Amino acid sequence: MPKLIEETLRSMKRLNALFAASSVGLLLCMGAMVYDDYSRDWKGYQQRFQRLEAEKTRAQIKAAEDQIDKQTLQDLRRRLDGARQAAGRHAMDLQEAQAKLRTIEIAAYSDDLAYRTIKSTFDAKKFDYEEAANARSPAAARIAKEMEELQKQLETYRVRGLEHDKEKADAQAAIAAVTGRVDETQKKIDDLEAGMTRLQKRLEKVAPTGFLKVALDVLNAPLLDFVAPTLKIQQVVLDKVPIDINFARVPRADRCQTCHLAADHSGFEDSEQPFRTHPKLNLFLGGSSPHPIEKFGCTPCHRGRDRAVDFLYAVHTPDTEEQTRGWQAKYGWKDDHYWEHPMLALSRTEAACLKCHPGVVSVPEAPSLDHAIALVDRYGCYGCHKIRGFENRPKVAPILTRPLAKLTPEWMARWIKNPRAFRPSSRMPRFFGLANNQGPGDAEREDAEILGIVAYLSEKSEKVSYPPLTGRGDPERGRRLVESVGCMGCHAIERDEVKPDVLQARNRGEGPDPVAWERRFGPDLSRIGSKARPEWIYRWIQDPKQYNPETRMPSLRLTPQEALDVTAYLTTLRDETPAPQRVAQPKPQPGARDAALLAYLSQRMPPEDARARLASMSGRERDVLLGERTISRYGCFGCHLMPGFEKTPPIGTDLSDEGSKPADLLLFGFVPIEHTSPAWFYQKLKDPRSFDIGHVADFYDRLRMPQFNFTDRDAAAVTLLLQGLTKERVPLESMRRLSARDEAV
Repeated sequence: MPKLIEETLRSMKRLNALFAASSVGLLLCMGAMVYDDYSRDWKGYQQRFQRLEAEKTRAQIKAAEDQIDKQTLQDLRRRLDGARQAAGRHAMDLQEAQAKLRTIEIAAYSDDLAYRTIKSTFDAKKFDYEEAANARSPAAARIAKEMEELQKQLETYRVRGLEHDKEKADAQAAIAAVTGRVDETQKKIDDLEAGMTRLQKRLEKVAPTGFLKVALDVLNAPLLDFVAPTLKIQQVVLDKVPIDINFARVPRADRCQTCHLAADHSGFEDSEQPFRTHPKLNLFLGGSSPHPIEKFGCTPCHRGRDRAVDFLYAVHTPDTEEQTRGWQAKYGWKDDHYWEHPMLALSRTEAACLKCHPGVVSVPEAPSLDHAIALVDRYGCYGCHKIRGFENRPKVAPILTRPLAKLTPEWMARWIKNPRAFRPSSRMPRFFGLANNQGPGDAEREDAEILGIVAYLSEKSEKVSYPPLTGRGDPERGRRLVESVGCMGCHAIERDEVKPDVLQARNRGEGPDPVAWERRFGPDLSRIGSKARPEWIYRWIQDPKQYNPETRMPSLRLTPQEALDVTAYLTTLRDETPAPQRVAQPKPQPGARDAALLAYLSQRMPPEDARARLASMSGRERDVLLGERTISRYGCFGCHLMPGFEKTPPIGTDLSDEGSKPADLLLFGFVPIEHTSPAWFYQKLKDPRSFDIGHVADFYDRLRMPQFNFTDRDAAAVTLLLQGLTKERVPLESMRRLSARDEAV
């Protein structure tokens, strides 16, 4: 037999040691992997909530215990001891009565079973008899005799059942005679301690002790938590409110309650997040609310990633700079630009109401959204922008089909240049003299454009002339008429809202009536005497529809003299601003006019043809054409009915899905603001042309949106509305159904 060779290439002892060390290392890595997979943040939140719920329950038990009248409870317990002692002296009688009751119940059960058996046989015989009798079978007589015998047996058992009932009642009365006082006293004690008893049972479930706690710890342990853990993801599947993911509409799987465990439970209103009760449970999340959590969940209103159970992955959005810094320090928060539906900041949650409440005048419990809808409707944003829910709305500004019947060209030029210089409360925005037109030659070009607009309106105006007024009116009588016939219900004169201190108060939502201005849907009549011709005022007061058939102003049915009085009063309301402080009258700028017009013409024809076309026109024709091009560029026809632009489409961006536009598609330019959509919306509303600063562009390529002078509150409200205009579509069954009356309103 050959000799066994024990030599190896490498030392077996060293290999065994290395293998042992690598096995230990692999075991440690596996343990670390299991621990990392098991120790999720949401489990810590659920454990903290269990402790919080246990603490609250113990506090409630203590409060319930304190509410119990100790003296009454002590007296009842003494009475219970006395009743038990008295019952103990009749223990033999009680045992006999209980034994007799059991015997009666057994006999009653046996007789009832026999009765039911015979009854089933009787019913079968009855069916056979009816069939035989109907067929005139001889067997009918035999079956009838059998039924008669069964009927006698049924009667016997029925009587015995009644006897058993009487015996049972007697036995129960005998037991009650012994235990009645004990049961009655015990019930009083149970009623007194009912609240505390219920809370104690709840505490046993929330914070178990002994063997049950050990068992639950085992079920929640790593590698064993697949059985029946108490720490688990809470999920609500929302089939009726799907989410769009890569061209597919899939049901939402809301997991927010995994951490926000008390969202739909009252009693945690003062707890810290994420354990706080959702506000207004009667409106949101509550079982009897219009938006129960089982049907609407959380993300349809708050947005964010529905399936997330991690703070960052859920795409929370901070509401303030202070909260941003806090989240960055605590969670390492940063903007997740890969998710198209980030959570709405808490102050902007109302934006999501538009999804299920489209096309309504008001959304209850959403004051910021209501304010935004009123602003869009009041300022006519839909004149330049297509906005879902604001289709087919009337133009918000006066018609300009016959302006010379009402206004002078000089007044129109100063008004166009800066409307708020004449009337601070004007809704018309400012187009000229803004931040992106402060370069060399811009002022001259804008004066030429303004005079061009006036020339176009004058040229296209319907030739209407009103005869001079006959007679004289009394301004004082006119003032009393204006105050008495209801003019001030729609119009304002020297409104307090235009004062700086009141504007600031309204911006903060303060003051005696911060939204009173929204009810003034008629024009402000301050300084109207410096604006409108007296003849026009007189004819308008007598018959508004003769000038504008679509006007909402009714005929006041005034006499000619009353109309003269009102006209006399209104003509006294003049612009008292000293001449040096008024807006300068635009001056003719032939060179700037021709340069601007040549630039417009060169966009549509070769430069040589543009110059030839310009040379062939008179000065008046050049003014009118420049006015037409300026009106086309600024979209004045979006608010005004103007000759030549009756069917021209809006010039602005379609805002129907603006809230879904990624911030990467917005031009932030050199404006030092946060690169988010809400920040861009807000800046655009406050200073719409600021994004042009630092850019080099020809005047016709610059931003065109005018300055509306929105307050901070106004801009924040409209920003909220824009965030609510998304491409997400909610199924009809999840939307609010308007009644016939609501649709009419």
